[in-house]
Amino acid sequence: MLGSLTDRVPLTTAALTVLALSALYALARFSPSSRIHNHCQALQAGGWWADAAALVWQPQGCTLKQYKYADVARCLQRPLGAGANGSYALFVGDSTVRNKFYAWARLIDPDLAAQSEEDGKVHADISVRWPGEPGVAAMFHWDPFLSSNTTAQVLRGAYNETLPQPRVLLMGAGTWFLRRPAESGGTVGWRRAIDTAVQRLAASRRPDARAIADHVYLSPVTHVVPDKLTPERRAVLDPEAIHWMNAYLQAADLPVLSSWSDMERTRPDATLDGLHYSRAFEDVAINVLLNRVCNRDTISPRPPFRTTCCFEYPPPVRFVTAYAALTLLLIPALLYVRAR
Repeated sequence: MLGSLTDRVPLTTAALTVLALSALYALARFSPSSRIHNHCQALQAGGWWADAAALVWQPQGCTLKQYKYADVARCLQRPLGAGANGSYALFVGDSTVRNKFYAWARLIDPDLAAQSEEDGKVHADISVRWPGEPGVAAMFHWDPFLSSNTTAQVLRGAYNETLPQPRVLLMGAGTWFLRRPAESGGTVGWRRAIDTAVQRLAASRRPDARAIADHVYLSPVTHVVPDKLTPERRAVLDPEAIHWMNAYLQAADLPVLSSWSDMERTRPDATLDGLHYSRAFEDVAINVLLNRVCNRDTISPRPPFRTTCCFEYPPPVRFVTAYAALTLLLIPALLYVRAR
């Protein structure tokens, strides 16, 4: 069978054809295309624990950057400067979003973040400022039903001196809708709140609209561990309802950090109460968000590239491009000469 095939197709022709197809694939696969290989969507969509004990998270196809204070400052304060609009991150939602805020705040001012947690600010707004500067670095707005006047103001992009426009906005809610259905409307009320967010985000994308933030993301509804929940919470926090809510978020036109659901689902031991996850776990989760938001501002465009998530590779040097183009031009010519 192989002999009859080689009789019909000369090996030289076959080899040149394979080489041409390989060159075309390489140009398509490794061209500077944000759609193909900056891995932003992969970072946002999922991953796995490369080292579960050490809480090392691995997104699909890329390497994470480990963020520190200087990186966050560079990301948020560029190019506006401390205290200016766009130089802080705004968190809106329930206690699970508040834990993400604390993880972000620990990168800014660990002592102040720890003090805020110890102060027992539970159902209240919290803010963290840049060390030694007047500007706000991160702010949390308590709104477990996404129904407050402040949340409506944010979704309209109606900012002012009291509430300036953030560079990063993270919103999330869900468990309180299940815990207090009479007050919130349950899953129906939650869906109504999400639909409102979808409409506002769609409206903000119009050219003449006021921007909500440079980066807007939604936190999925937290994966619960029923065996660790209190009896009161276990009775109302139905895993099937939470699964439905997250599926609804996935189907909506919303930028959801679904990777956080994968992180929680595969590390049930990282929560003590079945709902809230450890500080170390939340630090890893917020690092994923920072890679999604800040890598383009904090990673050097010169090799070596130690971080490859959500990062635009520089275009190939001219010599490489010219060599690839010459190769693709020569292959058809060689095939033509071979055929004569």
